[in-house]
Amino acid sequence: MVWEWSKGHKRWPVEQTYQYIEIGRCAREGPEDREDEPTQEVALDPEDPGRTVKVGANLSVHVKTALIALLRNYKDVFAWSHEDMLGVDPKVISHHLSTDPEFRPVVQKRKLFNPERSVAIKKEVEKLLSAWVDKGSQVSGVGGQCGVGQEKEQAMEDVCRLYRLEQSLPKR
Repeated sequence: MVWEWSKGHKRWPVEQTYQYIEIGRCAREGPEDREDEPTQEVALDPEDPGRTVKVGANLSVHVKTALIALLRNYKDVFAWSHEDMLGVDPKVISHHLSTDPEFRPVVQKRKLFNPERSVAIKKEVEKLLSAWVDKGSQVSGVGGQCGVGQEKEQAMEDVCRLYRLEQSLPKR
């Protein structure tokens, strides 16, 4: 049981225990110093050696072992791919185009892809859609519509139909 202090200087018991690692601060001139710093790659999960993190090789043995133990304890927190982020609300990470509703949509000529690229696009879109609940999004009524066609024989060129967005976007 751990006791914590609040702003009112009252104590109360907390069920969780905390791990603290004291890492000395070092002055850095800029991000270029970090690129030259030697690192050591550590596998967090022995069952999946592809999931690795980089730890500074110049850390002391005590700090390095404590940091690696902490990262291994909380390895379930990391999202290694988009499939690990199931249940994330698309509103959190979706974007929208600020289009002017005054403009009429103008359909552009359909873009045809190389058959090899079409297969690669189809695989990537199916992989992304398998991770999310919604199967497409409507972009502000006039700007365009993104989504995947329902029919299997329909080509993946219909993945995203865009209209003349440069006309409907607000001028800066």
